[in-house]
Amino acid sequence: MSDSSSGVAVVALIVSLVALVATTGQLLQQYFATADGYRRCQSSVMGAWGKKTRLRWRWRQFRFETLYSTPEIFMTDMFYPICSAEYLLGLNDMETNKLWSAPGPNNYGRVAGESRSNGDLVSWLELLSQMHHSTQHSLSPSKTQDDVNREIELVNARQLSHSDYRRIPAVEVVERSWDFQPPDVSRPLAKTTLSTLAVMARRMGMRWKVFRPEDGIMHAEGSGHVLTSTVVRTLGLVVQYNYHGQTGSFFLNNSYSRKTRLGTARNNEEIYIPTREADSLGAGVVRGDKRLGLSDFVLDTQDDTVDALDLLVPRDGMGDLLKEILRLHPTFTFPVGDLVAFTMIPICLPNQEEHMSLVQIPAPSDDMGGVTTSRIGRLAFRWRLRDHLANMNLRNALETESSAGISEMVSSAGISEIESSAEPARFTTSWVLTQIDKLIIEADDDDSVKKNSSKDEEDQWWTVCRKTSVVTLALDIVAQCSDYFSNLSSEIPQFGYPAFLDSHIRCCVFGFQLQDNWDNGREPGSLERRMMQNFTISEYGQVEQYFDRLPILMDHWKMRGWTNEEQVVDVWTVMMLRAFCWGICHFFVPGERVPIRYYGSQLPVWLS
Repeated sequence: MSDSSSGVAVVALIVSLVALVATTGQLLQQYFATADGYRRCQSSVMGAWGKKTRLRWRWRQFRFETLYSTPEIFMTDMFYPICSAEYLLGLNDMETNKLWSAPGPNNYGRVAGESRSNGDLVSWLELLSQMHHSTQHSLSPSKTQDDVNREIELVNARQLSHSDYRRIPAVEVVERSWDFQPPDVSRPLAKTTLSTLAVMARRMGMRWKVFRPEDGIMHAEGSGHVLTSTVVRTLGLVVQYNYHGQTGSFFLNNSYSRKTRLGTARNNEEIYIPTREADSLGAGVVRGDKRLGLSDFVLDTQDDTVDALDLLVPRDGMGDLLKEILRLHPTFTFPVGDLVAFTMIPICLPNQEEHMSLVQIPAPSDDMGGVTTSRIGRLAFRWRLRDHLANMNLRNALETESSAGISEMVSSAGISEIESSAEPARFTTSWVLTQIDKLIIEADDDDSVKKNSSKDEEDQWWTVCRKTSVVTLALDIVAQCSDYFSNLSSEIPQFGYPAFLDSHIRCCVFGFQLQDNWDNGREPGSLERRMMQNFTISEYGQVEQYFDRLPILMDHWKMRGWTNEEQVVDVWTVMMLRAFCWGICHFFVPGERVPIRYYGSQLPVWLS
């Protein structure tokens, strides 16, 4: 009996020991798991974010749970109030700026340009730091959260439109549990959206070499930044960021750069206007001016340009001609710089607190050529407009005066007297000449331009900023012209801004005449070849061509019942003035665009 009891006791002891070992193992496993998660969320890995890491005791599981906080990055308008768990990047606040900085490694004894990075830190911390500095440059002068709060109160008090207000990145502090961290991920991840990542990559000077998020393949680089992606099981798209600083190409470009002038940069620096409209251009989306009856359109490809021209005049417009040209000559590219200047709302925001204002915006297409965004074009327009006014005044005088009186008048009165009329009527050709004179003088444009000079022969400045006085003057003229066009249809029934712009492209740009509507036995493709030759001459020659083709424009509108030739020319010059003013306060920065189907995408992207 005693042997039986002893056997039961031994078995019970063994079972108890096994249970004790198993329980101890489970406790140790939970302890090590907690310790491992807690170790990976410390300040040495996450910088200032590590101070938000904490342990929470779970009684039911009899263990600690590691809770850590990471940023969720999004874009927001500066006027939009934020909660206590959200922070705006780019502001000059010491406390919040600690979230974008991290302790660097010891680089003692290393020369500039040879410093090593801290490999223990998560890469999204450096990405936040670079996003902060990029945004801070675009918000010059530096702003604090108090400045932003005062601006919010001012905007709300005046009930101003927010459509043109600055748009900057912000972060929301989100607390997560290490329990739900995938086994393939060894460090805390930040989160953003595909659209936010695409916008900020462009603002930081990167170009997307590959953009296929549906396949998990993305690669961007530029200005020392590199973004690469991978797909993590159960998590999705994960992007890795690296910053390798200023490489040899930076110093090479700096050494061989051309001479600089006010508002230009030696090393092709990119500081974009921080607005929603500017960001949309990075996907090829152009925001049409609603006051002019224009909707938004896309200019990424030549087919998109055809569709944009079809929006102006749906039937028998210039879109049909461009489509035929592209069918016969697929390599032809239609320069769209003027089309953007004629149609888009102004994006530039004059910086009243400083002498200079940002003018850089992403180019929505590969070929952004055009006369309205060119210094040569502005000067050529003023020169030809002077001649046109002189000839018009001479012709009017010939119709009313005798030949003897005319010769005496011409000898005593020059073009300077024509220009110096005290107060020309608004929105007339004389008024346009006065305004373009003011603009060119304020911009300090050189008047010694060669008539036959091509764009390549002129110094091509990489422009970052323009004088605030120039931007303010140009935007004021754009606003006046847009208001004028929005009310003109009530005075002139035949007028519609989209149709008038189409007639300018038809008659002045392409030189398409009435007889070109019929075949008349011409060689197939000859019309299209003749139309293409319009884009082979210099910008100065293109402006001269516009003025030479004004009779074609007037005949076009006569066929539609608008017989007042002087009025047609006045409207045309005002339209050209608006485009030149738009062009002087915007500078297109070339680069690859994000595919339009991903513009505004809220697909979650994790930052490794």
